[in-house]
Amino acid sequence: MASLRKRNGFYSVVFSRRLPSGKLEQKVFSLGTKKKSEADKLKVEYGERYRLGDMDPFAGWTPKAELEAKRKRSVGRTLEGVGAAFMESRSHVRERTRTDYADHLRRLSDQIGASMPVGQINEDDLRRYAFKTRYSVATQTTYLRFCKMLFKWMKEEGYTTADPASRIAYPRKDTRLSGKVMTAEEFHAILVAFKQEQRAKIKSGHVRGLHRWFKPLAMTGYYAGLRRKELIQLDWKDVDFAGRMLYVTATKSGDERTVPIRSALLSVLAAWHRAQGRPTSGPVFYYKCVRGQPFPLNDNHVTTTFKRYVRAAGVRDTVSLHGLRHTSVTELLRSGLGDTYTMKYHGHKSSETMKPYNHISAQDIQNRLDEAGL
Repeated sequence: MASLRKRNGFYSVVFSRRLPSGKLEQKVFSLGTKKKSEADKLKVEYGERYRLGDMDPFAGWTPKAELEAKRKRSVGRTLEGVGAAFMESRSHVRERTRTDYADHLRRLSDQIGASMPVGQINEDDLRRYAFKTRYSVATQTTYLRFCKMLFKWMKEEGYTTADPASRIAYPRKDTRLSGKVMTAEEFHAILVAFKQEQRAKIKSGHVRGLHRWFKPLAMTGYYAGLRRKELIQLDWKDVDFAGRMLYVTATKSGDERTVPIRSALLSVLAAWHRAQGRPTSGPVFYYKCVRGQPFPLNDNHVTTTFKRYVRAAGVRDTVSLHGLRHTSVTELLRSGLGDTYTMKYHGHKSSETMKPYNHISAQDIQNRLDEAGL
């Protein structure tokens, strides 16, 4: 039989047997881990193998020898083969997660080579995979997180002797609000990039992927400060053109709010409304119509599409879809609307939410000095 023993924080596995003389004999082997779950897993594995006679801890077997045997068996293991074993070990996760893992393995194999022995994959290989300049910091983080999980698993399972991902630090994200707020020129450049791509697609005969919803949605985010969920779930019945109001129901807090439609947005929404046949209800922004029914936009699709035109416009990579909301807040404060009205307009509950926007003060002072010629 096998049991666990803990000493100085580390677990050991203890094998016991009764000798013909009646004396109890024990063998104790350190497992080199402080994790109870990992120790339990090894105890069950080794205990079962001892019971079946596959190994004998009283005849020279050791966990170290077991690990070395695993490593020898892994010689020549390729990324393709080990990747398949990894996917098999993740059979319990959600289908969407498994799909993400499979996509990462495919991309990694495309870059490094499916026949590459996993023991020869090094830190530089993983850096080239995760840290492509065209990727956002969030995407780089996601790619590196997968590499860390995969190679940690490989090492634990004995496929590799080292974990090249363990020494790679996650990229640092610029958390300053000033980096997320865009200028009017940057927003205009994003819309121009969208328009140019639209024209090129239409000229070449494309009827799909035109993203006709993009400009009115982006303008609504920019001028009304709506969050992504609020934009996607905005309904025509909640748009009051006569009263120039948006009734936002899908809010973060669950409390509905009324947002005045600014002049720059009114004409854009009105034109979009006419183009849709002046509907009285249904989603304002949608992907396409299926059998006459609007097909809703996907959160990730909206985010990645916006980022696509940010890059096409050559705008800073820190600018994102949610930056439209930050920009809306900043512009209203700069216009002199004041904290109280700006909070009400954007659905903020506390004046604490206004503190991050103090970065505008220095810029405003500089603008006033320039205007005064000082």
